[in-house]
Amino acid sequence: MSFSSGTYSLPAGNPVVTGTTISSTTHNNTESDIASALSTAILKDGTQTCTAAIPFVTGVTTTSTTFAVFNTTATTINAFGAATTLNVGNASGTANILGLQRFDDTTDSTSIITGSIQTDGGLGVTKAAWIGGLMNVAGAITAQSTINKVTLTAPATSATITIADTGSLITSGAYAVTLTATAATNVTLPTSGTLSNNFTKSFTSAGQTITSAGALTLAHSLGTAPVLIQIRLKCIAGGGEASYTQNQEVVIGPAGGTSGMGVSVIGSDATNLVVRFSNVANCFAIHDASSGVLTNLTNASWNVIFKAWA
Repeated sequence: MSFSSGTYSLPAGNPVVTGTTISSTTHNNTESDIASALSTAILKDGTQTCTAAIPFVTGVTTTSTTFAVFNTTATTINAFGAATTLNVGNASGTANILGLQRFDDTTDSTSIITGSIQTDGGLGVTKAAWIGGLMNVAGAITAQSTINKVTLTAPATSATITIADTGSLITSGAYAVTLTATAATNVTLPTSGTLSNNFTKSFTSAGQTITSAGALTLAHSLGTAPVLIQIRLKCIAGGGEASYTQNQEVVIGPAGGTSGMGVSVIGSDATNLVVRFSNVANCFAIHDASSGVLTNLTNASWNVIFKAWA
């Protein structure tokens, strides 16, 4: 059998000419050689198994809409050898890869054009994504749902979280929120801004009747003991009192001073606020809204409101 650069040549004794005596040896050698040559061919029905890599010519194409190259039952396929580029599909088409994909190249990424996986377009991931090393983001991050934890490591001298207009940074749950730094820690606000330590739960009582020496137990529904309690007086007298108008509210402190006037929250837990009023005839005295003169208030002209936060 003679193959040279893929071209088959007949064995010795061929070709014959007119008048050549028929020789069984020449005939049988030729038939055997042809049979051996055909046995090395790649068959279109896929029944032949290749025993070596096939060097296809550059630019081989197919117009078939379904084109299987490899044995679909193979568990390991080594292909393309030392090829530096593998083109799959085209700019307007889709290359679907079924099953798990692994890339053994360990090249680290330092930009959008380095690393083991690069894409000129976006990246859509349906399931969870796990990043084992450092993740650098050159653009903005938009969260479509809850982010459980973010750690900022300052590049050079600073790290920044920017929250767009009307946006919120909200913390909740039973765990403390701590801001720490090894050097000076600063919070900078615009001149018209505010810094709020937002509580996650709040309670406001209805207006409570003021009764000398009386007691109240108010269910607050916070589910935990409040960390801040505020007491307000609300004027309910139609004509007002001490230069305060009806429905005007005044924030006051708890009972104290030599007069023993006022009201005290004597207990609070995950369920209730427990309150005790002073036993004097006029439980409260506040400064007149116009003159500033300390004025005893009529119990029946005011309600007391309790606010609590946790």
